[in-house]
Amino acid sequence: MKANATAEATPELTTAIVKKSPVQVLAFTIAQKQSSFASIQTRYLPAERLVKLAQVMVAKTPKLAECSTLSVIDSLMTCARLGLEPSEPGGVWLVPYKVSGRMICQSIIDYRGLLDVARRSGEIAAVHADLRYAADAWEFAIDTASPVLVKLRHVPSEGERGNVLGAYAIAKLKNGECHAIYLTKEQIEGFRKRSRGADSEYSPWVKDWDAMAKKTACRRLVNLLPRTPEVQVLREVLAREDAAPEGSPQPLVVLPEPSQEVVASEPEPPKPADELSAADIFDQSEKG
Repeated sequence: MKANATAEATPELTTAIVKKSPVQVLAFTIAQKQSSFASIQTRYLPAERLVKLAQVMVAKTPKLAECSTLSVIDSLMTCARLGLEPSEPGGVWLVPYKVSGRMICQSIIDYRGLLDVARRSGEIAAVHADLRYAADAWEFAIDTASPVLVKLRHVPSEGERGNVLGAYAIAKLKNGECHAIYLTKEQIEGFRKRSRGADSEYSPWVKDWDAMAKKTACRRLVNLLPRTPEVQVLREVLAREDAAPEGSPQPLVVLPEPSQEVVASEPEPPKPADELSAADIFDQSEKG
């Protein structure tokens, strides 16, 4: 009788094990990081919109769910800092690729997004990037007798343009100065070969070589622009894009991946330290 009384007095807790796909787990983790994105967001990209766009990108590219969670979040923090959307043309590419047996997400700024950030500095009157083809009329020179030093004339051919010979980026500042960079196709290919994940099927080098050729010229042009806060942030992000050790996007901290099993129970007890999700660990590391 006592045993029955005890059983009746103790409410039975029901625990449901909900199996979630890696894509769902990553989408949930991204949502959990919205406050972190908000802490560094610009007026060009609110954190709420960044989260929604990132979740759409993960759904379109399920391979991202196989990447290190930290590398995905780090790439999205880059989007938040620059105010660029995680979208392929015009924003930031999220490229999954394997190195040393481990999947990594690499953020790569599209050339149009790069120029958008540069324009926000307020110092640029006009900026342009393009490819030079064999049949185009072309002149590029540094003229010390000219007040702007740089002379660039490009007239695209109206007919068959032939093979790509190179790419250039040019900016005219509001103070009248002109800065330009021209790279041959051989130089561009040299940069491509040194780019991490360049051969991944998701890489912009594979999907849009023309855009990446222009980006390679624009990336060098940024070093010549006035050091405004916007340009300085862009330089720092590009430096990290170039300098992060192979297979380990910065910051170089390895966190556990979130579990694919979510345990829901009523009432929910506090989580032991060894059962914390990746989102919980991110939040605790920020508070610490």
